[in-house]
Order: sequence, then structure tokens, then C-alpha cells
Amino acid sequence: MPIVLLSGTRSMPEQLEHANAFLSKTEGPEELLAVVSNLLHSKPAASLPEQAKAETVPLQALLASIVENSDDAIFSKTPDGTVLTWNKSAEAMYGYRPDEIIGQNVSILVPSERSNEVPEFMQRLRRGEGIKHSRPLE
Repeated sequence: MPIVLLSGTRSMPEQLEHANAFLSKTEGPEELLAVVSNLLHSKPAASLPEQAKAETVPLQALLASIVENSDDAIFSKTPDGTVLTWNKSAEAMYGYRPDEIIGQNVSILVPSERSNEVPEFMQRLRRGEGIKHSRPLE
């Protein structure tokens, strides 16, 4: 089955170079139709065993690419609040480059008037409880 990668980025992520075609969201429907038409009329590749098909795209690489290219700010942290990962959208939203924020405590992202909420949130997360935000951070 041919794979067409449609992304908001202008270049194909390295981990996904096995896709048959790549289109940026900025390209119009004519380009998509042309790519699909070409793929439908091309000679099918030899069939791979099911296990080989599943291993073609390592899940970790696929998920990392999705996170890194997301329009949403996504980061991870340790149970004590130390930032571990930071995507491009988090950089755009919060203004910190990865080298400035990774290793720092997540509390620096919280407005000073709400800093008292951080210890309670962290305790709830350590207990495995979710956090339902009653009001957005401003």
C-alpha cells in the first residue's frame, strides 16, 4: 500500500523517508490528485511479510516525528518537574530554546501569581491523578 505523507512542514522528516510521496499542506489539491494518480498507476512493490511491514517504520521514530512537527506545544518532565523534552511549538509558545529549558523546573513556565499551584499539581501527578484545569494559564 503506498504511503503519502501530508505535513505542515516543508521537508520530509528523516525518519519517514520510506514514504512513497510527501506533500506539504501548502500544496494544493491538484498536487495531491497528481501524486495519488501516479501511485495508483505505478507498478506495485513486491509484497513484504507482515512482520517486515510493521517494522518498516519504528514506532518510536514515528511518534517522535509527530511530536516534533506538531503545532501544539509538547514537552515532557520528570516526576519532580524537570523538563526532559521540548518541541518546536513549545519553543514558539514559551520563548525558550531547548538548551535553555531542558533541565530546568517546569515551574518557570507558570506565571508568578499561580506559582503556588505547582507543588499541588506535582503531588497529584505523582499519585497518578489527572489534573483538570479550571481556568487557563495566562
